[in-house]
Amino acid sequence: MIQTTLTPFKRKLNSSLTKKQINVLQINLGKRCNLACNHCHVEASPKRTEELSPKNCEQLIEVINRFRKLKL
Repeated sequence: MIQTTLTPFKRKLNSSLTKKQINVLQINLGKRCNLACNHCHVEASPKRTEELSPKNCEQLIEVINRFRKLKL
């Protein structure tokens, strides 16, 4: 028998979802990589040439400086 109604996720968990404090920031500097993995979430490879612009790097530095709890 196929279920035709969805059970709300909150009821499946028996509690609310809560977020934890952010203390890690992952930054992908570009798509150039010496590997070509099929499972790569950024689709990087040796053939890719995209990289962060100096302006984006400056913006990232500002974000990092605002969030002092980030692990450096």
